[in-house]
Amino acid sequence: MAERISSYTDTSPKHGSRQLIYSNMDWWDVAEQPPRFEDLPGEFAEAFKLWNLDAEHNHQRICDLLHTYIYALFITENFDDWTDLFSRECGAEYSHSEIRLVGVDFCQAPLPRVKTEALFEVVCAVSLEAVEKSMEDQGVLLADGISFGWNLPEDDGEIDLTFGNHQGVEAHFTDDTSLESA
Repeated sequence: MAERISSYTDTSPKHGSRQLIYSNMDWWDVAEQPPRFEDLPGEFAEAFKLWNLDAEHNHQRICDLLHTYIYALFITENFDDWTDLFSRECGAEYSHSEIRLVGVDFCQAPLPRVKTEALFEVVCAVSLEAVEKSMEDQGVLLADGISFGWNLPEDDGEIDLTFGNHQGVEAHFTDDTSLESA
């Protein structure tokens, strides 16, 4: 695989440059639930009450309460030839540069099912065309590097707060510089 990339004739001005990736994940829930609301910041119990009162009317308020607790990663190590495709100087994981909570459903609790989207700024070691060709040759998708989860202040690491199940994930390179325009 590395031979194909190194022999690829790169005519792109974006070779070795910072690129943006847009991603979203539909209705994901955590791999493991904390046992009760008391184990979470107070915003979760408040959001749950608002959701039970009128989820649709309180949607934005609920999202505002909870959005600071979500995170997203683009994990380059999920690709066999990541060291050929992405800059090693930046490490194997990229944190989101922007993130948004767009849907909340407390059909399970205390951590709700959510819909999220994020932007990542990554550094490609080769052109976008070479990254896309390599992924096509491997039969993998850019979305295979996406992970969302909850970032809780009292998390001791005993419970897996990353997504366990989801109803779809999408990722693609973009020129949009904010989630508002994506």
